[in-house]
Amino acid sequence: MRKGDFPIVSLLGGRGKDANAFLRQVLFRTRGWDSLPKLARTKTGKPYFPEHPNLHFSLSHSEDFLLIAIGTRPVGVDIECIQARGERLPRYALTALEYEQYLAMGASWEAFYTLWTKKEAYVKYTGEGLGQGLRKELPKDGVHFVSYGGQGFQAALCCEELAPNEILWLKEDGDGWS
Repeated sequence: MRKGDFPIVSLLGGRGKDANAFLRQVLFRTRGWDSLPKLARTKTGKPYFPEHPNLHFSLSHSEDFLLIAIGTRPVGVDIECIQARGERLPRYALTALEYEQYLAMGASWEAFYTLWTKKEAYVKYTGEGLGQGLRKELPKDGVHFVSYGGQGFQAALCCEELAPNEILWLKEDGDGWS
């Protein structure tokens, strides 16, 4: 890895660990920073680094997973553990067009979470907050979406830059992150 050379880096690790420690490790590995810069939040709650306006990040966690993306432009991520919910949730939570896509994808919980994580990643990207943008259709131009799936989880990244097609995995061992 070359430090400071990534338009976007996304990482996945254990949620049971301190998110700030994980973010600090990501910044060390990608930027060579020894400490976490000062954090602030927008009025809608989106975290940012006030002293580094050209470095953006997004965090998401679900059960044992923590997902972080960083970039030189705004980013948004979401990760969800796949679990069955009430059968009416997809029709309630998705727009009419998204619901049609959900049905076309097989109407599975994996399909639902593929669409849902894109929605959450987008509202985190915009900074609108979850209560504001979830009933809107996702834009077709101007941003990139990448979905990631694995054993028991679905995740999505929304960004302006071309996004990576894979996640870099970090795990905490007895000596730190590897």
